[in-house]
Amino acid sequence: MLAGIFNTGRDLDAGGVLTFGFNSRLFGDMLFRATPLIMTGLSVALAYKTGLFNIGAPGQYLMGTMTTLLVALGIPSTPETAFWIWLLALIAGMAAGAVWGVIPGLFKAFLNINEVITCIMTNWIAANLVSWVFDGLPNMKNIEEGKLSFLHKTTFNGISTPKLGLDLIFDNPRSDGGFLIAIVVAIVIFIVINKTTFGYELRATGLNKDAAKYAGMHEKRNIVLSFIIAGALSGMGAALYYLNGGTEFAWETSTALPSEGFNGIPIALLACNNPIGVIFSSVFLAAINISGVNLRAFANYNEYIADLIVAVIIYFSGFANLLRFLLGRKKKNEKTTALTEIKKQNLPAGGNPSDKNDIKEEYYMAFLIQQVLKFMVPLMIVALAGVFAERSGIINIALEGIMIFGSFVGALVVYFASPTAGVYVIPEEYAQWVFLLAMLVAALAGAAFSLLLSFSAVRLKADQTIGGTALNLMAPAIVLFSIEQIVHQKRLETPYSGSFVIFNENIDPNSVFAGFFDKVYISTYITILVFVVLSLILYKTKFGLRLRSCGEHPQAADSVGINVYKMRYIGTTISGALAGLGGYIYIVTTAAGSAEGTVHGMGFMALAIMIFGNWRPLGIVLGSLLFGLLKTVSSSYMDLDINENGVYFLRELALPSYLYRMLPYILTLVVLAFTSKKSRCPKAEGIPYDKGRR
Repeated sequence: MLAGIFNTGRDLDAGGVLTFGFNSRLFGDMLFRATPLIMTGLSVALAYKTGLFNIGAPGQYLMGTMTTLLVALGIPSTPETAFWIWLLALIAGMAAGAVWGVIPGLFKAFLNINEVITCIMTNWIAANLVSWVFDGLPNMKNIEEGKLSFLHKTTFNGISTPKLGLDLIFDNPRSDGGFLIAIVVAIVIFIVINKTTFGYELRATGLNKDAAKYAGMHEKRNIVLSFIIAGALSGMGAALYYLNGGTEFAWETSTALPSEGFNGIPIALLACNNPIGVIFSSVFLAAINISGVNLRAFANYNEYIADLIVAVIIYFSGFANLLRFLLGRKKKNEKTTALTEIKKQNLPAGGNPSDKNDIKEEYYMAFLIQQVLKFMVPLMIVALAGVFAERSGIINIALEGIMIFGSFVGALVVYFASPTAGVYVIPEEYAQWVFLLAMLVAALAGAAFSLLLSFSAVRLKADQTIGGTALNLMAPAIVLFSIEQIVHQKRLETPYSGSFVIFNENIDPNSVFAGFFDKVYISTYITILVFVVLSLILYKTKFGLRLRSCGEHPQAADSVGINVYKMRYIGTTISGALAGLGGYIYIVTTAAGSAEGTVHGMGFMALAIMIFGNWRPLGIVLGSLLFGLLKTVSSSYMDLDINENGVYFLRELALPSYLYRMLPYILTLVVLAFTSKKSRCPKAEGIPYDKGRR
């Protein structure tokens, strides 16, 4: 039966029977894979104890990777010096992670800029910086074996983490002492947090920053130190992983972030931010991931089953907060009640460059406008999605996952309406109607998927962070699993997506208006209209006032007859519909309509723009416009001739492409430094509503 359900349609190599078992070799591999997860999990957990959300672990992990490998591969080694170079590389990785972690710490402590937005920016700056550095160091690339996108293993220079006999115990050459080091670090962090004055100050700052300040604690110093330590832990995780000597680093990381960094979030949440619990949750997650990897060798099974299992487990783990809540009410446990009040931080839910070949443009001002709109429109509508949820009091960090799910369902509609699938074949002249139908279905899919968040957060009072993180993990797992089952590939290609473009021959291509009315998508007009209408509803109607009151003071709203639970359901559902719509628009305009289980971090970026815009429509428009413009410049700078005089100014500067790719994120941080003073999130966001509490 299982073989029928999970059959991928590929040739069967193992007869559909799993026979490998979980042997000593795989157990050793599990411990190896768990090592960096322990470190990134500790990084997230430590920051969370201080009331901070370290979504910047991927960037800190990348900086630790870069510095570690520069030292390990750049310093000549002898048998006598190998250990000391290894130790130096480990320390260098920790230092690089700490330096990268201090950036959001300083922005948070001294400029009061939400750490979510700065972490997202530093993540992508790090991705492009690492690619830039290693692109210019060909001597470190594994050219000898033809792996041009990979660096040499550290054993190339005779550097590797001491095995400490674990490779013999588990019969796996990748087993080394890194796992034992990670355990020791976890124990040390546990002692520091729970048994020292410094740890008490960190926890006090996280519980109530103002109270900690009035008690004489240095809350700004604690915030900065928390991020420094968190960054050092992420960097150490990267160092232990790549100093193993059995792993290669893919240096071209500018379009992707390491999963080890993001996986630290569910690991910390699953462990309830307990450092000792992080060890066990990391091993557990590593075990499931290994199972998924090994399923690839058995063609009868879909490897994404493991990802689905992890997401479901994390989702239901959030219900533990419900049990604490109920026990707290029954026993009047003040400590448990305090746990529900900590969640006041704005937490995140966190591309491919546009294809310039499908629409050839020789009038560059119009081209610039068209490209800006491609990036701006989906960011704008998804950022508004976040506003609707958070104004109602629900932190929707699942925007990324909802976008992924909505984009897949929309693409699926187009796929089944095309000659490729042959189910409901619709002629190409009706492509625009197919597009409109796909947009509607994507919005409905996003709304339905968001019910998983609203049900857990509103009805069950579950931890909203865990629920949102689970949806971010669940969505790509569902999508990739479904694509594998439907087309037996890694991505779902949808035909005639180019037919969704509207051409207007009546407009002079030399005119600026050509950028708005020629070679554009109908989704642009619809999305802008939806944005304006919903913004007016949110801020100019009684419904909007009631919704916003639930995010500011739900008890007061309840006292005048407003159903807080209902309004939060509505706010989250609207948020899901907009995110699903934005996800499908994004893949149509930038990825030729292909669904592949990712939207390249645009959900996290939309969340950052929401914070950047201070949860208001006008600020969101300006933030989306700024980022869309910068993103366009970074992806199309070689073709920009604004004055149409044959002078390609940016091309002639001959600056590295990675610098242009980093530009949107760097300038966003600069702008934030001067505009963040008035930023204020809804007061009651993230706090489960208790009707009996006043």
